[in-house]
Amino acid sequence: MENKKYEEFKNEVISMLEKDSPNTVLVYLNDNINKNPNFLEAYLVRGEIFTEKGDFQESLSDFDKVIKIDPYMPHAYYLRGLLYAKLKGDTDKAFNDFNKTIEIDNGFAAAYANRGNMYLKMGEFQKAIADCTKAIEIAGDEMEPYFNRGLAYMNLEEPELAKALDDYNKVIKINPENAEAYAKRGLINQQFDNIQEAISDFEKFLELDPDNKNAKLVRDALKNLKKGKSINDDKPEFRKHLIIMIVGLVLLSVIGLMLSINTGYWYVGLLIGVYFGIGIGPIGANFKNEFEGSGSIIWGAAKSRYYEAGFGAAVGQFFFGLFLYPIWLLIKVFFKSLISPFVAIYQLVKSRNP
Repeated sequence: MENKKYEEFKNEVISMLEKDSPNTVLVYLNDNINKNPNFLEAYLVRGEIFTEKGDFQESLSDFDKVIKIDPYMPHAYYLRGLLYAKLKGDTDKAFNDFNKTIEIDNGFAAAYANRGNMYLKMGEFQKAIADCTKAIEIAGDEMEPYFNRGLAYMNLEEPELAKALDDYNKVIKINPENAEAYAKRGLINQQFDNIQEAISDFEKFLELDPDNKNAKLVRDALKNLKKGKSINDDKPEFRKHLIIMIVGLVLLSVIGLMLSINTGYWYVGLLIGVYFGIGIGPIGANFKNEFEGSGSIIWGAAKSRYYEAGFGAAVGQFFFGLFLYPIWLLIKVFFKSLISPFVAIYQLVKSRNP
């Protein structure tokens, strides 16, 4: 909820900053605080100016002072959370402050948006989507939650591209000069084979930000699109799938044959080897993807428990995850492996005929 006294005082200081130097404004704020040591809004605004100047210790001191005077001032926790988010190694403190902000004021949209941004950077995309959605429900037409939610949708294991497209349409409606939104929307249109729309988006991105670090990649994509190439026109990808399938087919057929030849049912081993040999590529990908993500899932669950119930609960959750997750992982990969030959054939056909 909006703190009118804080917003009014902040606007007054912003007006002063348009005319005077930050140091002059700091003198004004110091005078106010000397006259009234409990002037919380003055501490908050002064802390924000210190943050902009890079005087982080001074900022922290001001935000801590407000919290000491009034432990239920949500803006103090929010601004301190922003400060911690800027500092490397203080992610946990930033989370704690954003959580506290929301605990005190569950209508604080910016706290949800910034916590969602942190989840996004950590790769916890569903949590990022939930927080950005909450921020949107509260604040309406704020650009950042739509932008970050769109990016989270694009990074899901099975990308929600249609939802991401809606979000970047909204970002561009709010701010037609946001170059990155055009780049993201161009990528999505490229995935959907909306070639003219993708070309238009990439051209707009280059018009708005020609010196962007990703400009070369966008120019290359634009060049291919104008030549009539789809994002899926990748013959090396077809060859890669075909080679993996042939190698897997030969390798597992021989292994299956060798293992079963003494039983008299050599043809059973051969057929099983052929079946899984066709799908060896997706089988390998399943193991790689699942095991690479297992550590972050276990650690993420433990961190969530820490924020919810403290250190002891987090330790319990961590060791419980170490015991239970590998079992679930093997079952999950086993069942995925059963359908992997069909996945491999689908990938081969798709890479040959995009």
